[in-house]
Amino acid sequence: RLRSLHSRREIDSTTMGNGNSTETKESRRSKMRQKLQTFSSRHRLRRPGSGSVSGLATQRSVSQEDFAGIALLTLIGAEMKFKDKWLACVSFGEQTFRTGISDSTDKPVWSSEKKLLLEKNGPSLARISVFETNRLSKNNIIGYCELDLLEFVVQEPDSTCKSFDLLDPTSSNVVGSMFISCSVEDPVETETCFAKRILSIVDYNEDGHLSFSEFSDLMNAFGNLVASKKKEELFKAADLNGDGVVTIDELAALLAVQQEKEPIINNCPVCGEALQLSDKLNAMIHMTLCFDEGTGNQMTGGFLTDRQASYGWMFKLSEWTHLSTYDVGLNTGSSASHIVVIDRKTKRLVEELIDSKIVMSMRAIYQSKIGLGLMDQGAKEILQNLSEKQGKKMNTAESAQNIPSFLEFFKDQINMAEVKYPLDHFKTFNEFFIRELKPGARPIACTDRDDVAVSSADCRLMAFQSVDDSTRFWIKGRKFSIKGLLGKDVDSDAFIDGSLVIFRLAPQDYHRFHSPVSGVIEKFVDVPGSLYTVNPIAVNSKYCNVFTENKRTVVMISTAEFGKVAFVAIGATMVGSITFVRKEGDHIKKGDELGYFSFGGSTVICVFEKDSIKIDEDLLANSARSLETLVTVGMQLGLSSLKSQMVWTKAKVNLALSLVIIFLGISVADLKVGFYSNTCPQAESIVKRVVSGASLSDPNLPAILLRLHFHDCFVEGCDGSILVDNGAISEKFAFGHEGVRGFEIIEAVKAEVEAACPGVVSCADIVALAARDAISLANGPAYEVPTGRRDGRVSNLSLAKDMPDVSDSIEILKDKFMQKGLHAKELVLLSAAHTIGSTACFFMTKRLYSFLPGGQPDPTINPVFLPELTTQCPQNGDVNTRIPMDRSSERVFDKQILQNIKDGFAVLQTDAGLYEDEATRRIVNSYVGLLNPLFGPSFESDFVKAMVKMGKINVKTGSNGEIRRVCSTFN
Repeated sequence: RLRSLHSRREIDSTTMGNGNSTETKESRRSKMRQKLQTFSSRHRLRRPGSGSVSGLATQRSVSQEDFAGIALLTLIGAEMKFKDKWLACVSFGEQTFRTGISDSTDKPVWSSEKKLLLEKNGPSLARISVFETNRLSKNNIIGYCELDLLEFVVQEPDSTCKSFDLLDPTSSNVVGSMFISCSVEDPVETETCFAKRILSIVDYNEDGHLSFSEFSDLMNAFGNLVASKKKEELFKAADLNGDGVVTIDELAALLAVQQEKEPIINNCPVCGEALQLSDKLNAMIHMTLCFDEGTGNQMTGGFLTDRQASYGWMFKLSEWTHLSTYDVGLNTGSSASHIVVIDRKTKRLVEELIDSKIVMSMRAIYQSKIGLGLMDQGAKEILQNLSEKQGKKMNTAESAQNIPSFLEFFKDQINMAEVKYPLDHFKTFNEFFIRELKPGARPIACTDRDDVAVSSADCRLMAFQSVDDSTRFWIKGRKFSIKGLLGKDVDSDAFIDGSLVIFRLAPQDYHRFHSPVSGVIEKFVDVPGSLYTVNPIAVNSKYCNVFTENKRTVVMISTAEFGKVAFVAIGATMVGSITFVRKEGDHIKKGDELGYFSFGGSTVICVFEKDSIKIDEDLLANSARSLETLVTVGMQLGLSSLKSQMVWTKAKVNLALSLVIIFLGISVADLKVGFYSNTCPQAESIVKRVVSGASLSDPNLPAILLRLHFHDCFVEGCDGSILVDNGAISEKFAFGHEGVRGFEIIEAVKAEVEAACPGVVSCADIVALAARDAISLANGPAYEVPTGRRDGRVSNLSLAKDMPDVSDSIEILKDKFMQKGLHAKELVLLSAAHTIGSTACFFMTKRLYSFLPGGQPDPTINPVFLPELTTQCPQNGDVNTRIPMDRSSERVFDKQILQNIKDGFAVLQTDAGLYEDEATRRIVNSYVGLLNPLFGPSFESDFVKAMVKMGKINVKTGSNGEIRRVCSTFN
């Protein structure tokens, strides 16, 4: 403790008791100042001129409603897999703290603690990183864990020690264990503890008692007239026996009460910062966190990221000599040797890695007139040639040797568990660089709402409501303008004074970019130019215009919700190649892939028309601080402003339409049972008759029509898009639709319905009704189908690339279903539709003959069942041979397939996987358990609900879509 800094032997005996001499008072005051200075020096930030307190970013105000408490987090120790000297870092919001370095051991003990402010709407996720320190200038991260402090303190008793797995940042393998405890102080306890610590400063003889003169020294130090007047009154109130001495505990309680009633502390005793007396809560929070620095076994503060906190002595030396500095915002981009951004998901600062030699080179070129002068004298051509040469090199087989070192450099910033293919799949470095991710790895926000725009890329994002804001806070180039950005071949008038969003991709990022909005691609415009770097060092330079001088492609997207959106893909140094996977005229949904950048880092800029989007507040607030926000594809970007502006206009139009509809007797509504009861009452009976007749010649028809409905709904929604035949790009030809049949049955139904009620019943509704009747024909439940769907106007095989596949893991399947608004229960129930129908041996080959190394089968297959499967699908046999998906009841709709899944008799790998996942296993058991006949749930009833829910995925109604005359052709 700090009190131990002053030995009792150094205190003159005259300071004991009341000690009234002037010399004694001066001596005590001197000692008190030394103690306060010790606190201050220990908590002071290492970087100069930051203006922050206690190792924190400047403390913002916290409302009473948002205050959740002050958490005491203790890093007790760890168990690692090898011996080393270890240190641990805690990153929380915009703060990072570190422990001391342990002895060489595989079981380091730190017992380091830190108090953290918890807010209901603030950061709650803490990341603990463990570093080995045997490097000369750079410590190496070995593992990390994350915990939600709010959840932890709610679920666990106070100060409970809990073990967390430490994960390798690259592979997510477990590399050790971390032992942590956490508790929360309530405000009253916090104030009392703070008062005790303040009082202990003047307890010069450390006996736990204060004389009036000792207490008076402290009150006078506060420089407050109220404190001077109240000190005698407070002391007497605590001195019940009148002996002139009181305990610290007694006085602390009174001091806390007084601070609540009438504050006596105007300035923080540690850092001297003026306190807002009207805001008692924030004054208490400030002093508690500030005073806590340097007491006990506290972690060291003053860092922005865990990487900065972990640096070895070489970094500290350079920092001490002011060769590099850290700060949040613009300086980290334009003048520092590292870039710090804020992770939107965790609300934590993250350091972006750049080789120091590259940083020096960029600064020499882009931050000086001389450097840019060299550019004007021919260096631009050198960059162009260098990019082309490097691009060719990264497409060679030899370049694949660079992948491991690239992964090692960015080991905690690339998650290979998200990558679609294993590492040995990539034959060149560029193949790895433009890697795809697993389906569901990037969920798209609000998939059913086109008025919500989303992030286009995994990137560092800057967002500005106006172009003026962007030039004030970020883009420092000469004469930046929207017209200059879009080029002379694009009409930029609509975008003047519009909103601007910059998506900067770093080399370690996923380099495919996606559409931020839903709409139609009007045109692509290529703009020639240079290949400057898009690093903030160049963007923040006042000597060049990176965005208006670089090579770029402008994509104009026309939308219903945001008007026109200009999507600008900008090339950069080493990125000579921008590849698009869409073409003019394509309809795209937000989150759909648009293209990718080849090797290097690059940028996308989206420009919205004026007042067309309200960008999310957190993105604007960070950008106003010149602080980039780390986001991923699909995160929410903002809401359409045009939609709210059009509400009143639409209301008036809808009223007029309603009057016309009433007058003409037309019925318009969303999906409902009996939608065609007035306009085509015989529609459903026609469907049933045609389907029943066709099933007489093909007993497999129920399974065929059921599968057709499922595949139609899982692409663009239940809109009949799978029925369209528009050449080689038809959706029906997608690999995910392999083997889907039944088109001729739907056309036969449509022909009869058109003859009875021309232009009334949609093909999408016919598909849904046919599936319902097919289930009934297979002895399944009869149910009513809500109708009123309209047919879609888009059919493209590229839209079906993420169909559920027999090789998908249960996690991927759950993600794919979740994207359609379906959950684990619907996954189980709709998979149970495999109770009817068959599959080809083609889909069984891997499961039977190469599931494990050495040609071993899937171990989840029941040993009794395995010989049956290998007999039906022999190795090297006919892969087109079909086998039942439901052992013993392939043409009867029942729940036997769920019992088969439980007993290891599942045919498809995805069906078997339902019993390997805890959530889906519980659902399977609920339908086949011993008590199910007595207490339910009902499989048939729940299956019907799942079918009806699936039939509502992204349906088109009203004026959206059309009623095709022929199902295979757009009108």
